[in-house]
Amino acid sequence: MNNMDVEETVISVHGLTKIYGKGYEPALNNVSFDLHRGEFVYLIGPTGAGKTTLLHILMGLRKPTSGYADILGHRTDPSGGDRDLRDLRLRTGIIFQGSYLLNDRTVYENVIMSLEVRDYPVPEVKRRAEALLYKLGLLDKKSFMPEELSGGQKQLVAFARAILHEPELLIADEPTANLDMNTARELIKTIQNLTANMNTTVLLATHNVELVAEMGTRVIRLERGSIVFDAKKLKSLA
Repeated sequence: MNNMDVEETVISVHGLTKIYGKGYEPALNNVSFDLHRGEFVYLIGPTGAGKTTLLHILMGLRKPTSGYADILGHRTDPSGGDRDLRDLRLRTGIIFQGSYLLNDRTVYENVIMSLEVRDYPVPEVKRRAEALLYKLGLLDKKSFMPEELSGGQKQLVAFARAILHEPELLIADEPTANLDMNTARELIKTIQNLTANMNTTVLLATHNVELVAEMGTRVIRLERGSIVFDAKKLKSLA
């Protein structure tokens, strides 16, 4: 038995379609794919391709018009599915284009929010948070307020908050959109390295095709709501 035989499916999408209203072109059109445990997958495509709609369905923020998706054993479909959103969100980390840090809380206080809602013991929260901030080069800034951080540092804090509870799945919607190329590259490398160590499955949406081409991992491309490319490396588009 090889490794492919024992891969655990984390996300399985089947014929997912989303139409926002009568007469509108589908935002998603019969989309199907699987993501496995520990995979790092980029979701690319032009503005309006359906990336955010797809991520919102996977996050439980929208329902599909038809088709379904199984995420960590929970199903979403036009009826809303059988998902226990609390259970799913406890097992998932999310990063958005903006860092969405609470401006009246320090770096440390922002990061530990993901463990506070999970009732972790205080010593364990402190141990995990400080260890992660150290890995990210932010331990000396744990008492800083968000306004004292650069854009890249804010996104690192958002990333730390998203993975402190060691999620099984990380969904990232354009986390590098507001960063320069070098900062974006470093952020992506950091996300790849730390999530690989946790065996976390990552689905990361981005417009940055140049950056994706450098990374050499699986890429799914959406255009007008349909998958037009799904392969191990972006250079295969040539």
